[in-house]
Amino acid sequence: MKKLFTLSFMAALLALTLTAAAAPLVPLSPLASGDKREVEIIRDPATNRPTFLLVKGVNRHHGHSAVSAERAEAIATDYLSAEGSAFGISSVESELKLERVETDQLGLTHVRYHQIYQGLPVVTGEIYVHLNQTGEVYLVSGKFAPDISLSPIRPYLCRMRRLWPVPNAPPMQST
Repeated sequence: MKKLFTLSFMAALLALTLTAAAAPLVPLSPLASGDKREVEIIRDPATNRPTFLLVKGVNRHHGHSAVSAERAEAIATDYLSAEGSAFGISSVESELKLERVETDQLGLTHVRYHQIYQGLPVVTGEIYVHLNQTGEVYLVSGKFAPDISLSPIRPYLCRMRRLWPVPNAPPMQST
């Protein structure tokens, strides 16, 4: 499993390199949280939505020590709360669900979130926050669909939830 994740991560870095050559780059700007490091935002050329946020000046040194899963989750959540607006994230708590925290063979930690809307998963809506061994965020990658509005399908969702219940989902109101 870890080899597959490492290979997937390497493929993502290769895709990042290829995307960087094809997609227009946004000029570097300081982080919204006031951090003096600069970021480079790489956008999908088809949708113009961000797919990579590269944090400049973060050392991606390799080693065996890594931050704990709990600490990595807290760092990733704080980072997305401050900087997630680049992807269109307005509320980490209501728009993202933690899927897993993994540390690879190099000691780098990857925090995966899945996008949710009204308690339901959003297809292809995933955000990964990548941390080095000291807990610094060096890359955020993924796809996020901002500003979803699907109120006309509420009756359909009520029928679907009876067939496939969603744990901890808010109750549906009749329309």
